[in-house]
Amino acid sequence: MLNVNDVLVVIKYKFSGYNYYKQKLLSFGLFPGVIFEIKRIAPLGDPIEIFFDNSNLILRKAEFSIIDFRKINNYK
Repeated sequence: MLNVNDVLVVIKYKFSGYNYYKQKLLSFGLFPGVIFEIKRIAPLGDPIEIFFDNSNLILRKAEFSIIDFRKINNYK
C-alpha cells in the first residue's frame, strides 16, 4: 500500500508488454537506483504524482505498475 510522502527507490522494471512505458520512464530519468517520493495520489489511485531530481512526474497506474521498487524507511 502506497501512501503520500513515502520514499521509494527504483530497483528495476518488470518485464511486460509495456516496453513503450519503460522507454518513456527512462527518458524522464527514472533509472534503477533513483530515489523518488510520492507527492499525491488521486482518490481512486490513478494518477500518482512523484517527485525526483527536482521534477514532478504524474504517472498512470499502468505506467507505475511496471516499476519494481522498495520503500526506504527513515529517509531524510
